[in-house]
Amino acid sequence: MTYDCVIIGAGQAGLCLASFLTKKNITVLILERDERIGDVWRRRPDSMRLFTPRAMNQLPGLIMAGDQKGYPDKHCNYPLK
Repeated sequence: MTYDCVIIGAGQAGLCLASFLTKKNITVLILERDERIGDVWRRRPDSMRLFTPRAMNQLPGLIMAGDQKGYPDKHCNYPLK
């Protein structure tokens, strides 16, 4: 199979870009070195928090659970659909 775009890294930026490109019918391949998406975040210290609210850190089409004005930690979750 051929792809229009290859994205290196399945972090927040890579996943957002893939979402937007896919909506424009651009075929995307995402390459991630870790076994699972989000593993880099899982390796952070338990005390790690983002300095921007949940509402500013959500992936396209997904709402992060919890207070939208609150600051997510490494255990933030997206509800399963």
